[in-house]
Amino acid sequence: MQLFRSILSRRMLALILCAVLIYVNAFTSVKVFAKVCTNQPAFRCTANKQAEADQAHNNDLAITAKAAVLIDNASGRILYAKNKDKKLIPASITKIMTLLLIFESIEQGKCKLEDKVTVSEYAASMGGSQVFLEPGETQDVNTMIKCISIASANDAAVAMAEHLAGSEQSFVKRMNKKAKALGMKHTHFKNCNGLDDSIESGHYSSAYDVALMSQSLVSKYPDISKYSTVWMDAITHITKKGKKKFGLTNTNKLIRTYQGITGLKTGSTSKAKYCLSATAQRDGISLTAVIMAAPDPKIRFVQAAACWIMVLQTVPPFRKIRTISLSPRKRSPVVSRRK
Repeated sequence: MQLFRSILSRRMLALILCAVLIYVNAFTSVKVFAKVCTNQPAFRCTANKQAEADQAHNNDLAITAKAAVLIDNASGRILYAKNKDKKLIPASITKIMTLLLIFESIEQGKCKLEDKVTVSEYAASMGGSQVFLEPGETQDVNTMIKCISIASANDAAVAMAEHLAGSEQSFVKRMNKKAKALGMKHTHFKNCNGLDDSIESGHYSSAYDVALMSQSLVSKYPDISKYSTVWMDAITHITKKGKKKFGLTNTNKLIRTYQGITGLKTGSTSKAKYCLSATAQRDGISLTAVIMAAPDPKIRFVQAAACWIMVLQTVPPFRKIRTISLSPRKRSPVVSRRK
């Protein structure tokens, strides 16, 4: 009996020691994780530690664009960053702010989707991507949003700016005021569509600032996805010449390629190169990826998807929830639990 009690006591002591070691190891891991892995307020990480985390992620991804950012839309947490505050030419992703103010005006009752918008000579004179609105032509707000979201129409953007603020210049003041309210510290707008912009003229933004306005748009006004995920549509021009159909094709190729895409906007000019702000959601996780000044149009889509996949697989808490591979739309999404 004495021998039995001795053996039992030793086993109990061993179990207690094991439990203590496990607890200490877990506690130490949490402390290390809190120091280097995240910038969430609860962890109170320093800017230097966040920079270290950014650099670690940069080493994992061969992003060839000049700047890139990935954020979690729910918390605003930065999950990936490369030159996130560098001032660059945003091109047509400028229109994300234009769309944000349009939806805000609708929410405030200042305009309705059914309201008629009359196209001015100035709005009709816009070059670049357009839907060829004619002076004096009228379209409703719903159609204008469709033209801006799907076809990136410069003429429709200016027509809406004039409709809401009286002039494009007055609307741009609202854009800059909103940018300041959102904490966009490296952004200034000179027009509402990003056409013929330059940093020297005072029209610029950063990848992180673009992510901030994108996050605001998709979070506050999820109906934007009803427009920005449409691949092809059409509008009808009604002018003195009669009625004429005009086809719209989305400039965001990701909406045809990957499951979970919820928008948002592309942009490109000879000076800006190729830009993209793209949003995706899977299993309640909503992310915004911003790619700026990519060397060619296809790379911006590939690298946005690469950001999503890398983060969902490697950054807590996402890797603990599940691994999501963004598979082509024609195939079933591959979703697996992480052990």
